[in-house]
Amino acid sequence: MKTEQIRHHFQVQVPNYSGLMQRLIPFYDSQRDVLLGLLILDRDAQMRVCVLGCGLGLSPFAILLKWFGL
Repeated sequence: MKTEQIRHHFQVQVPNYSGLMQRLIPFYDSQRDVLLGLLILDRDAQMRVCVLGCGLGLSPFAILLKWFGL
């Protein structure tokens, strides 16, 4: 695949990425909720989040929101 083909592919996919993931991955939203429920947040300790994969960063964003109690 040429660079321009890859660029075009992602330009087409990004606007609908969240909807695409919800269709392709069973229980996509539930998986994020389970992850958040398993986190033990000690706000006195330093926290690091390593994101493996690609996407819009919705999981790390959800962790950030939980960290700040939003």
